[in-house]
Amino acid sequence: MTMAAGSMCEVPDEGNEQGMTHTSDPSQQEYSLRDLASDDGVNLRKGEQETIEEVQKRNLSEKLEHKHYSSDFNSYAEVPEMSVRGRDRVEDYLLLQADTASLVGLTRFLVLGSNASRVVNMGEQGSDVGGIAFELRCTIVFSIVVRWIIFFFKKPMKLFGLLLEFFLNGDNLSCSIRNLLTGRIPERGSKNCLSAVGYLDTRVHLHKFCNNSAPEEKEKPGVLEDLVMMDICVMASKIVYENADVVKSIIDEDWKMHFVNLYNFWNEYRKETSTQAFIMCNKRKDADLILISFRGAKTFDASDLCMGFDYSWCHVPGMGKVHVGFLEALGLGTRDEISSILSSLQGPNPNLAVEDKKVAYYTLRNVLRDLLAEHPKAMFVVTGHGVGGALAALFPALLLFNEEEDLIKRWSAVYTFGQPRTGDEQLQMFMQPYAKKYFRVVYSHDIMPLLPYDDGVFLYKHIGVCLHYNSFFIEKIMNKEPSWSNFSSWNIVSQLVNSIWKLIRGFLMGRICGREYQETRLMIMCRILGLIEPCLSAHMPTNYINCARLRCRV
Repeated sequence: MTMAAGSMCEVPDEGNEQGMTHTSDPSQQEYSLRDLASDDGVNLRKGEQETIEEVQKRNLSEKLEHKHYSSDFNSYAEVPEMSVRGRDRVEDYLLLQADTASLVGLTRFLVLGSNASRVVNMGEQGSDVGGIAFELRCTIVFSIVVRWIIFFFKKPMKLFGLLLEFFLNGDNLSCSIRNLLTGRIPERGSKNCLSAVGYLDTRVHLHKFCNNSAPEEKEKPGVLEDLVMMDICVMASKIVYENADVVKSIIDEDWKMHFVNLYNFWNEYRKETSTQAFIMCNKRKDADLILISFRGAKTFDASDLCMGFDYSWCHVPGMGKVHVGFLEALGLGTRDEISSILSSLQGPNPNLAVEDKKVAYYTLRNVLRDLLAEHPKAMFVVTGHGVGGALAALFPALLLFNEEEDLIKRWSAVYTFGQPRTGDEQLQMFMQPYAKKYFRVVYSHDIMPLLPYDDGVFLYKHIGVCLHYNSFFIEKIMNKEPSWSNFSSWNIVSQLVNSIWKLIRGFLMGRICGREYQETRLMIMCRILGLIEPCLSAHMPTNYINCARLRCRV
């Protein structure tokens, strides 16, 4: 099975009709997907090569002190006398200190700009903490307060999650009560024990696109391969929430593919294993596809849920400002010792080189090397939902930063679903030559792709274009997803109307689209909660599976 990613990029030349805009500022210039779809690197329109080269060189000036890029921006040669790995200090960073801030201190910081050192920790190249602008102070306070609220409910959330999964795995209420009274607790981690996400959407089969309702679309070159690839990725990003026995059973027995392993990775900042990912191949021998899937935030884990609202970043020389929480999740240092981030990028921490403290980036990189050597025809794809999508987007960027050219050549695509932003404009430009490989799917009013903010203060950016789906699963290719985060009366009304429509549709999906689309009772409950907070209910994996299977292009 040979998977193609590039054909998804075929869109009309009229970029403005697809949500594209063009500006005179080259650093903000946007391009149609066709301009980015090329097999030999960046295929820019005539007359724009020089402008983009200037932008690349300006935004990556710090790295250009140590590297020089070839003319096609797809490779670079190292200057051995001046290696970026010689730096062991992060001089520019911004860390929001929710642990040390108090309510009184936060109020003084917001109103007067004082007491800043207990609220935010900024690097040597950052602005004076005593002179932080009011707009920035508002964003910092909002981030910390939201995290406080989530952490306040940390233990009740965890207890509720355990009870919910206990009753869900009891087949029915009476069976669950009987199990509770007799002490027959479902064995967590077994093949028959699913997570709450598994009960939100019980589908595990890959879709049969031979029965797709748009045969004229299917006949276009590469479209069927794209449909299959997107379906595999969205299902992989859902089943990664399960334990190893469940994932292995689905991949080996249902998908008839090859499960390699599922890993629980160490997070040094949190002092626990909090990052989960699995690797699979589409065949046991002579595979065409190797897939890495990162798990998103656990539904009832406060630390995971806070990650999207943590706006802390550090500047990685030559790469740009990167979200600290995502680097920590990949096992690359800790904010408690900020210099550990750069040292971790130079090589794995020997103190973590033990069985129970494997880190995500280096473990997956090493396994990927072995698999690509074992399957010489294979290309690899990375995917994830929510926070897992952010880790999936960063993984190839870190491979590029560490000059893993042999791996980058075998990288096919990244598919993310409801992914938050990962870094600033410099990181975006760092990956611009590979933007064609990023397929970032956003459904309706999902709030996660709008976090952390791109608001003139934190300037977080996405890599690549957005495949946005409305509530009718109509796809529109855009450079930037619509913003639903403001509180205008029109947005509030439109979200409420949209949530009512989704709730009604949830009861009718099985009749309208077929039995496999019938929504579970737990998903219907989420639809009801969506009447209160539409942006959160839109983030559920069910919506993204339907996007992949019911999509209609305009």
